[in-house]
Amino acid sequence: MIEADERGAAIRTTAGIVLQAPLSARGSSLAGRQSGVIAVRPEAITLGPADGLDYRFSGRVQNRIYLGDQTEFSIATAELGDILVRAANSSAPVAGGLAPGDETMLGWHRTSGLALVDG
Repeated sequence: MIEADERGAAIRTTAGIVLQAPLSARGSSLAGRQSGVIAVRPEAITLGPADGLDYRFSGRVQNRIYLGDQTEFSIATAELGDILVRAANSSAPVAGGLAPGDETMLGWHRTSGLALVDG
């Protein structure tokens, strides 16, 4: 944990990356805590090239599962490990045939995450 206040938290990952997010409206403050997590809903993560995102990482698609109107991807990243992403089937990465073994970019806005107490 780097810092936390009533607005949110900044957390340093084991890979040394600093991630920031607001606090959950129903969660506890992370102020004074030794650790916390940043949670991002899979559908809030953007696949492929996109401008204006606060966090961007590259990764390799490990798995792709069709879920009706969405497709779920497991993306392995060097910095954060495996990330689960859900994308609309009409999105460019899904319609373009993004498949296991392909390299892709993923990212999200700082406000799409929530800073939560770990454990």
